[in-house]
Amino acid sequence: MKDSDNKMQNAAAYAIANIGRTALSDLTKNATDKNDNMRSNIARVLGGIGDKSAVPLLIKMLGDKQWWIRGNAANSLGKIKDEAAISPM
Repeated sequence: MKDSDNKMQNAAAYAIANIGRTALSDLTKNATDKNDNMRSNIARVLGGIGDKSAVPLLIKMLGDKQWWIRGNAANSLGKIKDEAAISPM
């Protein structure tokens, strides 16, 4: 996921989403990466995985400096449908 090519990052992110829950620790580790595209992909992929354990991280990502990352985090929270996300949104 640390490749400088955005297409490779997207491909890696979707491959990880297909792996599912086992990928959560890797995604969590990289969720604060300085690369905006990395954080954006992670926010989007977490929604695809749909695991409620990602909700606290996604809530934190609602405060990201980039609007599209905040948007991806909000969309992912909507997909997961955990009531804990209602108040922060």
